[in-house]
Amino acid sequence: MEVTDPIAAARRYDYADAFELRLEGPDRCSPEEWVRAGVDATPTWIKRIAGNADGLGSVRIVESDAAVVVLEDGT
Repeated sequence: MEVTDPIAAARRYDYADAFELRLEGPDRCSPEEWVRAGVDATPTWIKRIAGNADGLGSVRIVESDAAVVVLEDGT
């Protein structure tokens, strides 16, 4: 499948994924807050199996604004 999103197409990735959340109206949370809330809500045992007991582990946020959050894991 051809990737057309400008962020994903900017360079070569081993893995890239994107998710869109459609809301009925404006939301007070930024995309970064949504990501952090989702990671925080993940059960601890799943985080341990994934190798990141603290949630994001070695993943770092490389871009975050009102429309997008970009995560990168260099491991």
